[in-house]
Amino acid sequence: MRKTRSLFGLMCALACFSFLPAYAQVTFPANGVADPRHGHYAFTNATLVKDASTTITGATLVIRDGRIVAAGNNIAVP
Repeated sequence: MRKTRSLFGLMCALACFSFLPAYAQVTFPANGVADPRHGHYAFTNATLVKDASTTITGATLVIRDGRIVAAGNNIAVP
């Protein structure tokens, strides 16, 4: 009985540790809202919704290092 129990424990341990090499290297981006890219991004001809009663159509949205730096009409694109 002890021999089969220890063999079962050994098999469970091997089964648990056999999946570890599959998680050794991350090859896909992490889930979440953070974007590690740096630089300027501009969305042109966008529809921006400020609140329930204010909507700006044909607008430009400029994002630098993950933060909004300009939004509205007649915005210069860097």
